[in-house]
Amino acid sequence: MAAGDAELARSQIILGRPALNTSRQALRRLSSADLLAVLETEAACYPNPWSRKTFEDCLAAEAKGHHCYALMCSEAMVGHCVFTVIANEAELLNFCLAPAHQGRGLAREFLAQVLAEMNERGSERVFLEVRESNAPARRLYGFAGFSEDGVRRGYYAGPGEREDAILMSLNITQGR
Repeated sequence: MAAGDAELARSQIILGRPALNTSRQALRRLSSADLLAVLETEAACYPNPWSRKTFEDCLAAEAKGHHCYALMCSEAMVGHCVFTVIANEAELLNFCLAPAHQGRGLAREFLAQVLAEMNERGSERVFLEVRESNAPARRLYGFAGFSEDGVRRGYYAGPGEREDAILMSLNITQGR
């Protein structure tokens, strides 16, 4: 078994379910060894990417409800996410897919897998904030069934003025 195949198999065992589809995509837990790739993807996707320290803090807080995952395609990490679960609610704090992998439906599969993981951890409802200007992300979340619940004025820092965040939520217990 090749090293990449072993890692994929380990990822599937950790999560207890098969890869996203037959093109060898799978979630696996993020580790500190992944941070360089994570930071590169963040910088390519966001005007104000999370810092290394923020990701290190999230990894250190996994025992306290933070969950950090990488999306693997074959042997390459192409995305990552961080979410929290407290009681029966989850918050998607970071969801990122490398630009070269966007626009092909992979984000929908990635999000569906993350939502399933949240649900398995007891979440009934998911919350998130998204930049008002991030139309692709808003479409993705809308496609997944999220509703727009409100606005946080001036939530995100920007190169000029601060930008509003759209508050979104989803009941993930439907169909249980």
